[in-house]
Amino acid sequence: MGRADTATGHRWITDRQGRALVLRGLSTANSAKQAADGMPWIAEKDVLLDMHQDLYGPRVGGNGAPAWATEMDGLASAPTDPWELGYAEPGTVRAFDRFWGTVEGGGRDLRKHYVGALREVARRFADDDTVIGYDLMNEPWGGSVQGPAFESGPLARLYQDGIEVPVVIGEFGLDVGLPGAMAYVEKAQRMADDMGAGFAYWSNDNGNWAPWNAKSRTLTVGSGPGAHSVRITPRG
Repeated sequence: MGRADTATGHRWITDRQGRALVLRGLSTANSAKQAADGMPWIAEKDVLLDMHQDLYGPRVGGNGAPAWATEMDGLASAPTDPWELGYAEPGTVRAFDRFWGTVEGGGRDLRKHYVGALREVARRFADDDTVIGYDLMNEPWGGSVQGPAFESGPLARLYQDGIEVPVVIGEFGLDVGLPGAMAYVEKAQRMADDMGAGFAYWSNDNGNWAPWNAKSRTLTVGSGPGAHSVRITPRG
């Protein structure tokens, strides 16, 4: 990571010649999660490590936090269909509230434990040229605290206490068959350019969420008349 640029105030991921890089990439997606040998198709070396969670952790039916770090205060979390509705289950909401420290009562400082884990991961990979950065938490959820109150409060404090790094937008994308999808993709790309931020597009798997046509493997979002180019090459 390079020094702050005096004109923009940005800090940059740099190559070995000191040139600033704004990286474009792809999320490894479900094909990597389900493969027995991890990520067999990946040949490039630049990797953004993702501290992943969905529905907080296994104790409430998701993945991420271990049982010892899941405080539900006796509230239940029942299976839901679709699974995303599980975020509204009382036990899941309370687990997030306990993690962020937004409910009164005892309990441990789980966020402090989490920041400690982030720093251990950073120390482990500090000299590994393969790792260019870290996603401090996948799709963070505020529990009972949502919107600006969450983003400028508990979430901002996590980022401030975590690792000081240049910004990479991890995992943005959507089903391009939906109305307005391409306008969203273009807006997100313009925002990334204005910020000097890299991004990882979701996902690499075939289908409407992919950045290519399944037959031609060209770098387009989706297929057919609505296909749209996604820039993924490094920029110096």
